[in-house]
Amino acid sequence: EESNRSTDHQAIEDKVRKEKTLFNRIDADGSGEIEVEELNTIVQILDLQDTDFSKHELEEAKEEMDVNGDGSVDFEEFANWWDSNSPFVIKLKKAIKRQDEAIREVWNKIDVDHDNSLDHTEITNMAALLEIKLTEQEVNIAMDEMGATETIGVSFEVFTNWWLSASKIAAKVKAAARSKDLVGTKMFKRMDRNLNGHLLVD
Repeated sequence: EESNRSTDHQAIEDKVRKEKTLFNRIDADGSGEIEVEELNTIVQILDLQDTDFSKHELEEAKEEMDVNGDGSVDFEEFANWWDSNSPFVIKLKKAIKRQDEAIREVWNKIDVDHDNSLDHTEITNMAALLEIKLTEQEVNIAMDEMGATETIGVSFEVFTNWWLSASKIAAKVKAAARSKDLVGTKMFKRMDRNLNGHLLVD
């Protein structure tokens, strides 16, 4: 029973931490509150490339989130909204899940020894994997941005935060990853003659 309570407590802490991380990403100016108008650029703020929200969806989300109508949303209001069944929240969660899966796919390719940590060599090899050039200086900058050293590795959570940051090097890596995905998607569509999302194997 004590173990169950501990597990439940950890699950709640993880949930709050993830919600706080998302809140801070949307809170572009770092004020501790989300200005309702910041939702207009939520796709850009969260770097959700394949998602679009209509003006009507955004206006509904603003009303749902800003319960007291003061034009700003604190973390408590945000957390309550995030736990709701709002169509906007459901759509946003799906978009973020796709984003997480895409980051995890890149991570799995880079983490060649599958120890759930990236070392200096693996980050250097990341460039070769994505067929881009990163200078030694850029690799060192990326390591500094992730808080890593020659002996201290990078966790998936730290890598994700770096991936979603304003880092110019992260942007370069993301662009390369998306380019490779786009090529693969185009090739699949050319091979999918029946347009049913499946390939026939003779």
